[in-house]
Amino acid sequence: METTCFHPKIDQIARMRVYTSQYSTIDVDKEKFLLSAAWLEESIKLKEDGVKKEITKILDYVRVYKIKKVIVDVKQYPFRENENIQRWINYEYIPMIIDKGVQKYAILVKEMVKSKFENLEDIIDESDVMQITYFTDKNEAVEWLQV
Repeated sequence: METTCFHPKIDQIARMRVYTSQYSTIDVDKEKFLLSAAWLEESIKLKEDGVKKEITKILDYVRVYKIKKVIVDVKQYPFRENENIQRWINYEYIPMIIDKGVQKYAILVKEMVKSKFENLEDIIDESDVMQITYFTDKNEAVEWLQV
């Protein structure tokens, strides 16, 4: 079940929940051009297409709100070792995020264990304007984003 919330009164508030499903949530702070997404425990039930659909929601809201900074809490994300999904993220999703003008992308993880499929250094070079960094502490991620 998917619910998208667009309420005129809420839309006037800087930070708002713009998307929620049983698998993830997305909040936007329009004043700070910040999108915060979080994977939920139920996401383990998703198939590959469902994972891509949830991730694509981030791109949708980046477009709508002209987002410059993204923080994604992947502590509940169970697909870090799925080669097909990670390849899609690295070579399709990330380039689209860069094209939309995102400058910083913080990824909040439980622990700093790097998946062999998450090597974003291969696709992000110094000429790209977006920085991606992993964090275990949300406060450090927010500080890095300079929010």
